Amino acid sequence: MIKMKISIINNYPGFNKGNEALLNSILTSLNDKFPDAEFNVYTYDLELNYSIKKDYIRGIKVNFHRELGKIGINKKLIRTFLITVSLLLYRFPGNIKIFNGNGIKEFADSDLVISTGGDVLTEDYGPRSLYSCYLNILYGKLLKKPVVLYAESIGPFHNAINRRMSKIVLNKADLITLREELSEKNLKEIGVNDPIIKVTADSAFLLEPADENRIKEILNIEGPGIHPGPMIGFSVSSIISDYGFEGIENKSEKYEMYVRTISEAVDHITGKYDATVIFVPHVIHPRHDDRKVANDIKKHIKDISGCVLIEGDYKAEELKGIIGKCDLFIGSRMHSTIASTSMGVPTIALAYSQKMHGIIGKMLGQKKYVIDIKELDKDKLISKIDEAWSDRESIKKDLSARMEDVKNLSKQNAELVYGVMARLKKGI
Repeated sequence: MIKMKISIINNYPGFNKGNEALLNSILTSLNDKFPDAEFNVYTYDLELNYSIKKDYIRGIKVNFHRELGKIGINKKLIRTFLITVSLLLYRFPGNIKIFNGNGIKEFADSDLVISTGGDVLTEDYGPRSLYSCYLNILYGKLLKKPVVLYAESIGPFHNAINRRMSKIVLNKADLITLREELSEKNLKEIGVNDPIIKVTADSAFLLEPADENRIKEILNIEGPGIHPGPMIGFSVSSIISDYGFEGIENKSEKYEMYVRTISEAVDHITGKYDATVIFVPHVIHPRHDDRKVANDIKKHIKDISGCVLIEGDYKAEELKGIIGKCDLFIGSRMHSTIASTSMGVPTIALAYSQKMHGIIGKMLGQKKYVIDIKELDKDKLISKIDEAWSDRESIKKDLSARMEDVKNLSKQNAELVYGVMARLKKGI
């Protein structure tokens, strides 16, 4: 048995609980296939990432390093240049290394490079984000490492330059696993056909929630306003409004429209169903803090006595456990809806990109309960909430019937990685 050294790139856990759910479930799956593997995770904003303060995640040894490739200006550009040259030197014998810190040696010594960021390989977040992710992938190929894109949503690519660049970079991968079929279509359209390509499922479907006692402890701390009766959860987002409300051009006005739409839905829920409404934050970055959005919504709610805002910084497993307590969930964050559906909670997904449509809509058969942000308004959201509430028992049964197959697809990600490495490395 060979001890593997695995580098994970393009994942931003800690402040992004969706990425944390991806990372933690991937670590568990890969550690099952490669016992005692050494994991190095390359990310950014380390000072905001609680995970780097821990040497182990779910009992697995993990080392965190600052992201290697970052397209930017001034110091970022200089640092990226030095890292690129230093990695290039690792291809040649000798010990001349001009920039040997920050996990460069660990990356150069790795047996496998895995990219897993959910949907970072897209135009949705701008070219600089996309090109930074591609640079990290190319670093792996520069050092002649096997590179795997693990349970990703990829594309679509509309810009001609991005299409060409994506074709070149993605064709260099050894294996691409995708979490929905729309991504496979996107890859075919731009001519990506060299790697092994398989449609599997998001790895976070395998994430185990925190234990019952821990969930009760958190709810006692955060939710003294929770009363007997139903509980309906919300995941909100500071960026989703940018993609909707097409009749409005100003981003601040779009955001205000989103806030008011959610607040009116909350008023409807508390008035009609006498339910506790709980806001579960999935991103807590200072620039994009779901807790701030929830507080902005709270200002417009008529009766806040039945509303609970989770204010603490909790692990992805803990948030999944909280979401699992809900009788209905409305999610603007992808992995909040993966958490809810995998726990059998009837879910309304607010979609700004293909991932919600492909995963929640098609794979889980919940197309009826996916609302595109471009079509969101108060009446549509309230109507869909009422419909899902009335149909909640049927939805639970449907999700339960599908989930075993979906989780088996999730498990295939690590199995496919093992297969690739078995062919490349004799003796595994």
